[in-house]
Amino acid sequence: MLEGIRVVELGNFITGPLASMLLADLGAEVIKVERPEGDPFRRGHGTTYGPAFAAYNRNKKSVVINTSTPEGRATLLKLVDTADVLIDNYRPG
Repeated sequence: MLEGIRVVELGNFITGPLASMLLADLGAEVIKVERPEGDPFRRGHGTTYGPAFAAYNRNKKSVVINTSTPEGRATLLKLVDTADVLIDNYRPG
């Protein structure tokens, strides 16, 4: 249904990943942007990924971008320029 739509997700925990997961389930290409330390849900209990991370991030591509550097911000802006949708649930700042 959403084939050809590109979504860039800047989110962690549940709300951002849930919204983009639903779009991915409907066929959108979702690119999850993670900070170098990764999504807090990525850490599992003795496994590669925590169950919440695996559940809310299915059908997505993932990239690490350090947005605290000028180079990282420039890379992020180039990626966002290719997107139809931007999802952001980070705290301000």
